[in-house]
Amino acid sequence: MVEPRRPALKSTAAPSAAIPAHHHLGFVVGFAAEARLLLRRFPAAAGSVEIAGADAGRAEKAAQALIGRGCDGLVSLGYCGALLARMAPGTILLAESIVMPDGKTAGCDDDLVAALAGALAAAKLSYHLCSIAGSDQAVATAADKARLALGTEAHAVDMESHGVMRATAGAGRPMAALRVVLDPAERDLPRAALVALGPDGGLRLGALMGALLRRPGEILGLLALARDARRARASLGRAAAALARGLG
Repeated sequence: MVEPRRPALKSTAAPSAAIPAHHHLGFVVGFAAEARLLLRRFPAAAGSVEIAGADAGRAEKAAQALIGRGCDGLVSLGYCGALLARMAPGTILLAESIVMPDGKTAGCDDDLVAALAGALAAAKLSYHLCSIAGSDQAVATAADKARLALGTEAHAVDMESHGVMRATAGAGRPMAALRVVLDPAERDLPRAALVALGPDGGLRLGALMGALLRRPGEILGLLALARDARRARASLGRAAAALARGLG
């Protein structure tokens, strides 16, 4: 397998830029569990969180709805898949840019990125500045992740941020993406996990159990994913708490 190039990760020096006053931030997440975690740690975000269900079209509509409710900045927040080898689950990534599915790169808003970076740095949380790729399909296998990394030089992939970028670009609003690595680049996602997420971002237990009955060998992969998810959840919770303190 071709080893993708590994651009150096930018580290976590506290930004010198002043944190702007984004009085009404909106958040687009993929999973219902991400929304619950965010609101538990950041109660002031109530009414400003939309669930996209890992779908860029729904993410774009969710972002438009938040803009319509008066949000003056949007954050794509949640989990992502690593594209860079040896990037551990729980790693916090702050996007400087989003690589769109057509290969074009769209820059995130410098001031909003600096605001999020300042909140993370104030909480002494380690993070990496990087590019994140947007995909309209799940990038589930190690081989697919390697190909996407080679083609984009992005460090991670998610299925919502490019939808949010389209909405904010059209409305002239600032956008940033804060994502936490869930699945490492070297590991395939179990196919059962791909059918378990419903359009509303909730877990479809029936679909998950049915997939496991058809492919019982995936249980070990699901157990590994659950272990990684615990690390990612803890990290996302810390990041949300940092945003609540720094931006709330």
